[in-house]
Amino acid sequence: MITLVIAGTSFLWALWMAYISATKGTRRAIWLSWFASILLIAAEIKLLLPGALINIQLVATCLGLAMLLFDQRVNRPRLRFSLSDAFLCTWIACQFVSAGLNGKLGPASILGLILPTLPYYLLGRFFIGSLDDLAGAVKSSAPIFALCFLYMAFESVTHVNPQFQILGVRSGTEARYGLLRAHGVSYHPISMGLVLVGVLPWAWEAAWQAKAKLVPIWRRLAPWFLYGAVLTTLSRGPLLAVIIAQYVRTTIMSRKLRVPLIILALVGSIAGYVLKNEAAELIDQIGGGSRETVQIISINGKEYVYTGSYHRYLLFLVFENYLENAGLFGYGHNFDMSFLYESGLSKFESIDSTYIQIVIENGYLGASVLIFWGVACGVQLLGLARELNRPYGRFAASTTAVLVAIYAMLLTVFLSADVARVLYFTYGLTATLVNLKALEKRNPRRPAFIPQQPIPPNFHQAAV
Repeated sequence: MITLVIAGTSFLWALWMAYISATKGTRRAIWLSWFASILLIAAEIKLLLPGALINIQLVATCLGLAMLLFDQRVNRPRLRFSLSDAFLCTWIACQFVSAGLNGKLGPASILGLILPTLPYYLLGRFFIGSLDDLAGAVKSSAPIFALCFLYMAFESVTHVNPQFQILGVRSGTEARYGLLRAHGVSYHPISMGLVLVGVLPWAWEAAWQAKAKLVPIWRRLAPWFLYGAVLTTLSRGPLLAVIIAQYVRTTIMSRKLRVPLIILALVGSIAGYVLKNEAAELIDQIGGGSRETVQIISINGKEYVYTGSYHRYLLFLVFENYLENAGLFGYGHNFDMSFLYESGLSKFESIDSTYIQIVIENGYLGASVLIFWGVACGVQLLGLARELNRPYGRFAASTTAVLVAIYAMLLTVFLSADVARVLYFTYGLTATLVNLKALEKRNPRRPAFIPQQPIPPNFHQAAV
């Protein structure tokens, strides 16, 4: 049954993309397809193959890549090998070595190691053909954000997720304050919330376009659609990520407020560390916890207080021996966690810390690659953010802020496929922005792309 569902949905998706390509342009079709696939289509529409998972997000991404490769009307950027490309190759190599050393590398698992990463990175790499394409992609995103908010608000209020209902998927999360924690199209509200945070740069730029009267005024609401959608998840992590992203973005973009905000962040970080126990208890109470729900559990012969907020801290104790012996390449994917059930710690099967997860699966080398990949992209984006009068400069500042927020939240959640695909896409897009800016700087008279359509007159002057 699920095979028919994914085949039928994929066929209809291909027809829709073909129609948009014929009427609005190929890039418009790819832009709409990307945002719609990650925000409007349930990731549960999936097909499990030996060693690999196929879902609509992957199908839509591969269709977009095929159109980029074979449609001669598409303007293709003249790209060079970049630092981000090197990180991509190293990251995939680490996963292969880790799987091989742990006897988990085989014909079936090769696709399972490549498909969650490479297609999304490549789509980001070729998502725009020029720096001016960024404005067009932003225009395509706002309607999708509005639909996503309406979908998630409906789910939260009615406790019904239409796509989950059709697929027979049961919600695994509880209600808070009388509202359901909305899943949207993800398997978990926290993952959906971080996906929404990951696309905030597009919403912020859409609002700027509306403010500059380049697009209809209603698009100024684009960020508020995403804020509202994040709120429907009723998850503390994504809400905190929105605050962090907005804070960092303001710090980057406002010269007057930059120094005071940096000082305030340092003071707040020190205070948070000193009062970490009180902060954890406050966060737990905000999430609906109370002292009556506190449990006492035993880890390695010692007793500890357990709450939802302390779960993240206790993970380091539960996996202490495995973290000490993970080495450079870890224990490979599908790590055996049967010891948790044997010791009565099954609640820690959810490794709510990406850094613990990656160290265990891919070792300290793999974790280092993932961390420095994000750092390298952030540094490159900050270089572009010096030109805030250009769309790519503002977008770079916003993307830097979002990367900081998501990397901070990865301390408290594991790297789900939903969040990972947005990150890999962002890494690829960052590399392309840096390449296109370098080409423009080297030879301003030579376009950094093969034109598909003429650039509107006075575009840059209108966008300032």
